[in-house]
Amino acid sequence: MSQQQKSLSAAPESAARTVAPEPLPIWFFVGIILGVYGVLVVIAGLVSGDPDTVLGHTRPALWWGAVLVAVGYLFVAISRPGPDKAEYKGPGRRVQTRPPSFPVATADTPLAVEPDKVWQVLCGDTAHWRAGVYSPELTSADDIEELERHDCPELFLLMDGEVTLLVAEGEKTRQIELEPGKPVLVAAPHSGFCPKGPHTGRAFVVERDSFDTLYQKVSEWTARSKA
Repeated sequence: MSQQQKSLSAAPESAARTVAPEPLPIWFFVGIILGVYGVLVVIAGLVSGDPDTVLGHTRPALWWGAVLVAVGYLFVAISRPGPDKAEYKGPGRRVQTRPPSFPVATADTPLAVEPDKVWQVLCGDTAHWRAGVYSPELTSADDIEELERHDCPELFLLMDGEVTLLVAEGEKTRQIELEPGKPVLVAAPHSGFCPKGPHTGRAFVVERDSFDTLYQKVSEWTARSKA
C-alpha cells in the first residue's frame, strides 16, 4: 500500500466529531494523594496524643499533616480542570475533531456526494487536511441560532446553487454570499444558509483533520465583544 493510500484510509465520518474532556494533569492526582496523607497524619496525631520526644508537646504530627493538606489543596486548585483563562468563560459547548476524521476514499476516482446532506466529509490527508461538501438546510439568517468557530481557518468555495455564510464580527453579524470561482477563507464564528431553499446550494470546504470547535448562540458571540 502506498503512502497516499495509507493517508486516505480512515474511519467513517461518524467518528470525526466527538466530545472529549481534557485529561487531568498528574499534579491534580498528586495533590489528592498529599491531601489524603495529610488527613491520615493529622488523625494519627490526634489519636496518639503527645509523643514522648523532644518538642513532642508541640504535636508535630498535626503540623506536618496540616502542611500536607495545604500543599495538596494547592496542587489541586492549580491543576483542576477548568476553562482556559485566555478563552471566553461564557456559555457554549466545545467539540474536538481528531484523526481519523475522514472516510476511506479511492484515489483517481470521482467521489460520490450524497444529496440533501448538510455536511459530508469526502477525503483527507492524515495530520494535514480533510475536505467535504457543505449544503445548508436553513434558508435565512433568521433561522440560524448557533455559530461555530474552529481554532483554524476553513476554506469555502461555491460549487453550485447559492450559499450564504453568516459570520460574527464584533457586536454585529455580516453575510457573505459565496460566488463561483471565488474562495473565501473563514476564521470568524460562522454558519450558513441556502436562500433558494434547503440544500439548493453546495460549497466545497477544506479544513484541518484535527481541530477544536466552539459552538455558541449568535447573541452570545456578539456579546463577547462587550465583555
